[in-house]
Amino acid sequence: MKSLAVIVFAMFFFIGAHAQEDTLPPLKVKDVNGKSFTLNDFKGKVTFIRMWKSYEPSVADLAFVEWLEKQYGSKIGYIYLCSESFTDAWKKTFARFPDLKGIQLVTDGDEKKWEAFLEHYSQIAIVGKEGDIYYQNDYQFEAGLEELLK
Repeated sequence: MKSLAVIVFAMFFFIGAHAQEDTLPPLKVKDVNGKSFTLNDFKGKVTFIRMWKSYEPSVADLAFVEWLEKQYGSKIGYIYLCSESFTDAWKKTFARFPDLKGIQLVTDGDEKKWEAFLEHYSQIAIVGKEGDIYYQNDYQFEAGLEELLK
């Protein structure tokens, strides 16, 4: 009986830890104008987050998100997140895609938590309406989006 209790406790502990890990953290961000937010401010809509950790987006990166915005329109939100400051190269590359509707954000403080988040979720995260991260595979993200939009 004692071993059964230990197993049940372990199951709940690991299920709870996994659920917490798959929820959008309340990390601070700011937009290109310096306005501050937390990621949780974007709850309420299925959101696609594209992250760049240590380099500026390439033209190919932005051509991809431009295609994505055309494909899904206003059905989902779009966040383009940089872990460094908005460099001149970042601004210049984004200026080549003036029709992008997504919000450009940069990490704002708490660098260790941001580093852990960006390491865990690679380059893409798809976030549900309640802030749950459902999908983060760079190659098959569309199946996750379609599932959330049903």
